[in-house]
Amino acid sequence: KELMAIAQQKSRKSVKSTFTTFGNFCLSFLREHIHTLKKDPNFSIINHEEELKIISGILSLNPKFKTNKEKPEDIIAAIKDLKRNTIECITEKTTTPCNEDFLIEIYNTYQKFLTTYNLLDIVDLAAYTITILLKEPKILKKYQKLYQYIFVDHYENITQAEHTICKLLSKLENISITIDLNQSTFKNPCCTNIHPLELFEATYKNSQTFELFHNHRLTGSSLETTENIQNYKYQTKNITTNTTGQAICYDLVYDEQEEADFITEEINFLLEHEQLSINDIGILYRVEDQRTAIIDNLEKNNIRYKYKNLNNLYSQPITQTIISFLRLINNPKDVIALLNILNNYTFGIKTSPVKNLLKSYIFDIIPKTTRINLETVKTPKTCQNKLNHLISI
Repeated sequence: KELMAIAQQKSRKSVKSTFTTFGNFCLSFLREHIHTLKKDPNFSIINHEEELKIISGILSLNPKFKTNKEKPEDIIAAIKDLKRNTIECITEKTTTPCNEDFLIEIYNTYQKFLTTYNLLDIVDLAAYTITILLKEPKILKKYQKLYQYIFVDHYENITQAEHTICKLLSKLENISITIDLNQSTFKNPCCTNIHPLELFEATYKNSQTFELFHNHRLTGSSLETTENIQNYKYQTKNITTNTTGQAICYDLVYDEQEEADFITEEINFLLEHEQLSINDIGILYRVEDQRTAIIDNLEKNNIRYKYKNLNNLYSQPITQTIISFLRLINNPKDVIALLNILNNYTFGIKTSPVKNLLKSYIFDIIPKTTRINLETVKTPKTCQNKLNHLISI
């Protein structure tokens, strides 16, 4: 509200400004226009844990996938990479660079599952948005007229898909960005491998660059560390009037486990050589996957810790159940929301037979109908009746 008020004050005439993230823009855009792809606008968006549930269900209950030894996490990562490559291929009109038969088969099954139950994952939001903008000139022209001036903050974290959306909406003009490579030390796996400023200048040929070198927030050692980590062609030297600060120790790691090993080694070093107490040490992590590896390592090394969950309200079963009910009301095909409900709220039925029934229905090579056939599974009659009542609701 404060930003919008400032924008209105600075404007010579009344102009409606939109402040949004790429994710929220794509979500509202698809609610209005995804019907052009013959898809239901009441789709649900699945989170990472639900992606893993879907892959695990497909692997465990489909005989042809049971012999596979790949972890669901690795498969999801490969599927997202494939989708991102496909986004780039849409814009450049080439074919997707993937020849692994298993990955393509599991990818097709996963996508068929999402289509059957009207679900989208995070990568789909941008992919379908770009597809519609490219295939529907009238819609593209409407949004180009709506967003005559575009400003993108933190362009150092831009993805290929987000860059493509900007390129389509801006008509290669009237776009401004801010970019600070020192704020991009945590590498986003969906970011383009091209330097973001180089990408911008290659797309917008007549762009002008104004460089600001003075950093008012970071210490000297923080600036030096971030500049050492970055390896970009356009890296510039920042200056600061702040103190040098304490030296920073960092390591470039391959995965969460290697990161957890590094953390425990550093903790043991600090306790033994720096005469620190365990209460003097804190661990901040950015991605939920990191937490499991870190905690496992702390316990293996007999390091005491106290875990503070800052997402207590959202992670509460009652909150998750309410969200799942709302998802199911909006999208009656959302079987993942139904499974989430049954995990926390049993409706007086025994949970195990219901779960087995739903799993055999949901993950068995994508059913041809959207109606559960209760007679094909040995389930008590009372359970069948209650489940039928739940379905009718």
